[in-house]
Amino acid sequence: MPQANEVTHHAAVMATIRSRTAAATPAPLWPPDYWHSPEYRRLQRERSAARQRRVLCGYVPREDRERLAHARWADEAATRRRNRYVATVVRQFNRIATAFPEVAADMRKERAARQRVEYHKHVLRSRLKTTAYKATHPEAVILYGQTRYDRIAATCDGTATKDSIREAKAAAHRCAYCDCPFEDAAKQTDHMVAVCHGGEHSMRNIVIVCRPCNARKASLTYEQWTERVQPEHRARVVCLYLQRHGVEGPALPPFKSQVLGTNLFFAGWTVPKSL
Repeated sequence: MPQANEVTHHAAVMATIRSRTAAATPAPLWPPDYWHSPEYRRLQRERSAARQRRVLCGYVPREDRERLAHARWADEAATRRRNRYVATVVRQFNRIATAFPEVAADMRKERAARQRVEYHKHVLRSRLKTTAYKATHPEAVILYGQTRYDRIAATCDGTATKDSIREAKAAAHRCAYCDCPFEDAAKQTDHMVAVCHGGEHSMRNIVIVCRPCNARKASLTYEQWTERVQPEHRARVVCLYLQRHGVEGPALPPFKSQVLGTNLFFAGWTVPKSL
């Protein structure tokens, strides 16, 4: 019995100690599950970033992170599929171009025609797309300008100066391609044979044209421009080239047949004496 009384006394003493300790201990400031909550983890990330002196992006909930990751994965998968398809098409086209060059040339012309039709159907969308590309790829714009400057510097013969171009613009009152009258603000210079196709930067190769004609011609070869210009202006465009460069210039073979055709004479144009 003495042992039982000692055990009972010891239990009573421990209970008294626990009750006094619980009464003296203040209530916790945070809930029991706070240390595993997103709020606590966010504070820990902010303190860690402050100690490391780095910028911490805003907190994104887990559901949003998973959604963004899934969207990124889907976009990357679509890009991979598109690249595989393009690579397959390019390989097939290269095989056709190697075996049948005439067929490949016809396919390129058909594709260019489809692109022109699509552009004219959605002109505003195409222009906005081009503007957005230039805004997001400034290095491409800089490279284009530098390449064009290098080509002009390499092919310049010294005749195309600022003063000579200014005088040519002052003397021109009609577009060299479409013969439409234009205001001084609408006058633009154009290389008949584009610099990117080996044309020289000289007054013999420069004409004063209107803005629509300059935009339509762009970097086309002179043969392509002759094919796409309006039929009523085609004779003028061909004769202009022959007057500047002659048949033996950097023209393409169809020019001679076009000049010697009857349509040119019916249009009221005469062949230069050099022919």
